[in-house]
Amino acid sequence: MATTDNLALRYFIESTYGETSPSPAPALQTIKVVSESLTTAFQTIESEAVVGDRQVQDIVRVGRICEGEIVTELAFANLDDLIRGALASDWNSGTDIIENASDLISYGFEKHMTDLGIFYRFAGARVNGLTVQMALQSMIKANISVMAKGGVFAASTIGDGSPVAATSNSPMVTLASLTLNEAGSGIACPTAFNFSTTNELRQKRCLGVDDISGINLGIFRATGTLEAYFESQAYVDKLIADTPSDFEIIAQDADGNGYTFTFPRFKFTGLDGPANTGRSADLMQSLTWTAYLDPSTDITMSIERAAA
Repeated sequence: MATTDNLALRYFIESTYGETSPSPAPALQTIKVVSESLTTAFQTIESEAVVGDRQVQDIVRVGRICEGEIVTELAFANLDDLIRGALASDWNSGTDIIENASDLISYGFEKHMTDLGIFYRFAGARVNGLTVQMALQSMIKANISVMAKGGVFAASTIGDGSPVAATSNSPMVTLASLTLNEAGSGIACPTAFNFSTTNELRQKRCLGVDDISGINLGIFRATGTLEAYFESQAYVDKLIADTPSDFEIIAQDADGNGYTFTFPRFKFTGLDGPANTGRSADLMQSLTWTAYLDPSTDITMSIERAAA
């Protein structure tokens, strides 16, 4: 019987979309995961034929696809390659900054059930989005959503047999090593902050082919939510006045490794609260926001990584 504690998730960056037999065999990179849901979704249709017995005459498979999510704790260097897919770009070797762009990057994923020696492979994977969640007294969570071709089970690895170990860096938490700035100043007593990006991926399908033939990029979007104590009208006033602003979020681990998430131009788009939720409670505000093109930098989002 296989167990979750004996399942390793690994990947490589494809040189050609949808590689099933890369040569030479790649060194697979192991990811630290909290959970993951990569699996094959089979698509079927029923025959509409009628012969007088009130029964479905046949069920026919018409396609398959993988859509799933990789849930992790934010740790330095754990997701750097996959962040490339989320932003459709590459890390600048001189500045260690990545900005949203339009590069087509694909991956091969492999699950290794080490207790059974069984492998489950997914080719032609692209990253649809990155979600980062920051809650009180918690690990910072970072989730990657993926779309890929349908999976194949195998008795041997697609890699070179010597996978690269996952990062040993400690996870980042929402304590003093986290800084949240809006318009150049610290956010007033936030209680939660999250953001999500999406590439709005769409499938390319062709007649005579079981799997998808490709995955194309759509519009890049970045949205999120800020929750905080209601201490002034400052954020509500920006919502009402439709005033643009900017976010800079800095997260570090215990050793000083860190990421800076920058949204150089966003607007608040909605408000929940402040409302009376009952006696002996503080008034809270929850504001949704959407980032968009900053005319001075020509980007919507950037991430800077800094090793200790």
